Amino acid sequence: MELRQLRALVCIAECGNLTRAAQQLGMQQPPLTRLLQQLEAEMGTPLMERLPRGMRPTAAGLALVQEARMVLARVEAMAGLVQDAAQGGRGHVAIGFTSSAALHPLVAQVLRAFRAQWPRVKVTLEEAGSGELLDGLLAQRLHAALVRSAWEAQPSLSSRHLLSEPMVVAGPLGHALMQSRRPLPLAQLRGQPLVLYRRPAGPGLHDSIVAA
Repeated sequence: MELRQLRALVCIAECGNLTRAAQQLGMQQPPLTRLLQQLEAEMGTPLMERLPRGMRPTAAGLALVQEARMVLARVEAMAGLVQDAAQGGRGHVAIGFTSSAALHPLVAQVLRAFRAQWPRVKVTLEEAGSGELLDGLLAQRLHAALVRSAWEAQPSLSSRHLLSEPMVVAGPLGHALMQSRRPLPLAQLRGQPLVLYRRPAGPGLHDSIVAA
């Protein structure tokens, strides 16, 4: 079975006449008749009922015409689908983020902008610690990850700095260091007990705070 046979069958069924169908297809009537006869031979049953004036599909022919229309529609759409996919218009992207990064407006803005530009690309999201996100990228389970601090250089990965944020310290209202609204020198935190991220959950952020 060939696409040209299916196109011929659909056209004959819609025109109800071999002569008109041949004109619409831009071919002579004898070759069109042969296409129909070849298709009927392959199917093992008549597909068109010959009438005194024209022809109409048999029950088998009508069933094949309906299927042929769907097949031809899919074929015609294939070129557009292929071009769309080649230009990034379709597909799937998996994005990871840390729980703290998810609270930043940038993440929501980036996701909304991406969905607006590529509405047919499926986006899946994964929330995890920095170490788990790094493993996901290295295993190619994730395509990108949004984290709050840089990782150590990885040969197979590249990173881009998106924005900088001020570091702040929070403490009890009655604490001596909390009495002033002026910036607090880091030196004044020397010797103070600190509540930090567990390093396995956020090694980059933990190390940045300790280094500071």
